Amino acid sequence: MFFGVARSVHYDRVRQLSFTHSALVAEFAVFVQWKGASRESLTVLTEAASGMGGFPFKKCVPYLVYGLGKGDTIVTSACDRTRADSAAYADMEDLPKPAVDRTQRMGWKQYGEFWRAANGCVPVILGPTIKN
Repeated sequence: MFFGVARSVHYDRVRQLSFTHSALVAEFAVFVQWKGASRESLTVLTEAASGMGGFPFKKCVPYLVYGLGKGDTIVTSACDRTRADSAAYADMEDLPKPAVDRTQRMGWKQYGEFWRAANGCVPVILGPTIKN
């Protein structure tokens, strides 16, 4: 279980067991970890189709990811409690102290926003534009 931001998201063909299928692959920068070996980045796999249980990861969005894996690859689904943004922060308040915390005491939400800004993830502002 970890909290981080999806650095990239793409579709790929993945071989698991004896078959190959389409998967959504998200590469994460890891900020906080509760379980698993300490890693600064992880690859998360989920089904490509949401109807098959796939989780709709989006680039530059922070997530609290629940899943199973080995090494630097985690598998998750829409049924595994993985959460984005505000739902993730609410869940994290109820979790025990993490094993690894790279947020430099900045706070999870603030660090996520800091990382997004430093890595060119500009927030989208909807609404009327201001004309000079």
